Amino acid sequence: MITGGKNREEAFYDILEDLELIEASFAMQYGIRLRRCDMSYGEFLALLKHLLPESPLGRVIKERKNKKPLFTEEEFKNICRKNFGKEGKYGGNRSYPNRYRK
Repeated sequence: MITGGKNREEAFYDILEDLELIEASFAMQYGIRLRRCDMSYGEFLALLKHLLPESPLGRVIKERKNKKPLFTEEEFKNICRKNFGKEGKYGGNRSYPNRYRK
């Protein structure tokens, strides 16, 4: 089962941005050509919610869920402290010449 997430941060798909994947998934799993059918939005959402992980959208969502972030939260905080200092102003990294500091 595929879900879009409870809020924007948890969503692994966007109905508008992933429309082609959704159309391909509906055609593959249900034999429905979305552009040629008359379906209520509620029915569309119910079918979308139950697409299989093997569908085109399901495979992309799996990749998105498994994608690792560039930095851990602690690494990100250290980078910010190093480059922006405690005040949040650029210049925390002393390796840059004075002309780049404000």
